[in-house]
Amino acid sequence: MLNIRSLFFGSALSLVFLSSIPVQAVPLLLNFQGRVTVDGTVFSGTGEFKFVLVNAGGTGGTQSYWSNDGSSSAGSQPTDAVAITVANGNYSLHLGDSNLTNMIPLQASVFANDPIFLRIWFSDGTNGFELLGTDQQLTSVAFALKAKEAETVTSLPAGLVTEANLSTALTAKLADLQSQITTLEAAIAANTAKVGYTDALVSA
Repeated sequence: MLNIRSLFFGSALSLVFLSSIPVQAVPLLLNFQGRVTVDGTVFSGTGEFKFVLVNAGGTGGTQSYWSNDGSSSAGSQPTDAVAITVANGNYSLHLGDSNLTNMIPLQASVFANDPIFLRIWFSDGTNGFELLGTDQQLTSVAFALKAKEAETVTSLPAGLVTEANLSTALTAKLADLQSQITTLEAAIAANTAKVGYTDALVSA
């Protein structure tokens, strides 16, 4: 049995929106980088990887939210692998990049689930597949998506914000502003009346 170890550099979210439809319905790319060694030696060459997003780490990960080829269920190993170039043990790719063979799009709606763990299998092309290290929890993705959703909000449902939701200080400021508006409207009306009276005198 191979002694396969992995050290993850981490993951970063790269959102690639293809249209103006809601964030949760749009495919995204998840940039992922890692390092793999085989029997204590850094691996170089074409590695075969399988990826699954599951609901928990270890034996608790029994629900598949997404897998590279869409075949995983209950956290199981996908059928087909993604070939990735590994240089001096280092590799990187975009999960959800459908330009890669055996990689299906990754929908942003997947990250409505919480928590989410990334499970990876690896093969050096000679030996069989083995789990690559422990499942890694993705913690920043959901926060990034929520922030993106907040940026794209263009309107609020009627009645969502009411006076009861506002702070006392803000309510007072709004009341003061309304009073100033009322005073200004009264002044404009009075001035308009005076102008009308002056025009009438000139005509006379």
